Amino acid sequence: DIMFFNQLSGLHFNEHFPAPPAIYHDGSVLVLKPFRVELECRLEVLHFPFDKQKCDFEVGSWAHFMKEIDIVPNLDADGNMKAADLSFFKNSSIFTLDAFSVTNYTYADPEFGTLLFSGLRYNVQFHRRTAYFVINL
Repeated sequence: DIMFFNQLSGLHFNEHFPAPPAIYHDGSVLVLKPFRVELECRLEVLHFPFDKQKCDFEVGSWAHFMKEIDIVPNLDADGNMKAADLSFFKNSSIFTLDAFSVTNYTYADPEFGTLLFSGLRYNVQFHRRTAYFVINL
């Protein structure tokens, strides 16, 4: 039941990609299955075409408490939180990725008293490549 809280449509998994979960001795589970999701992100275009964008999205469980599922980000070799593997990422012809980070957090639902939920908050920052717009406008 891990989900994106600001998703517009369901997850679209690649059904032809075999991805058995890896279960480790400490109880952690790793599933590496590619998927596509559409997320809502409000664009700030006041300074178009020189605009910079910032988009936050959150991943968490809506049915399991933190004591049942503790969602944590990957760590790099130095023990720092790693948002994602961007080795295959390619910038688009319109936008350039400036930053991509992740933080973990806990949140409470007043309906459940003191029980906590676990989640990850991702932050993506990018800017528009202006050359095309400046030359053609």
